[in-house]
Amino acid sequence: MSKTRFVQIRVDEGQFERIKNSASAKGYKTTSDYIRDLLLEKGLVFERKFEEIHRAVMSISQIIKETEFKKRDIQTNPQTEQTQTTPSSLLD
Repeated sequence: MSKTRFVQIRVDEGQFERIKNSASAKGYKTTSDYIRDLLLEKGLVFERKFEEIHRAVMSISQIIKETEFKKRDIQTNPQTEQTQTTPSSLLD
């Protein structure tokens, strides 16, 4: 794909040397290729982490809803709690 957009950043000499050395050590031909891959990969990592957090929040939300439903069921029908509770003598 042809690259048609230009992004420019300023770094000091030490930062530039670190970037250039890191790019070279990782086999990149240019610092631009290295920085582009690095930035885009960081974005993917963020997106994956965000999706992971979203799934965890949705799971917790479902657990809360189920817990609230069970609590309402027990409050409206106290005998439900007795039939769903396992006697401690059976757990030994």
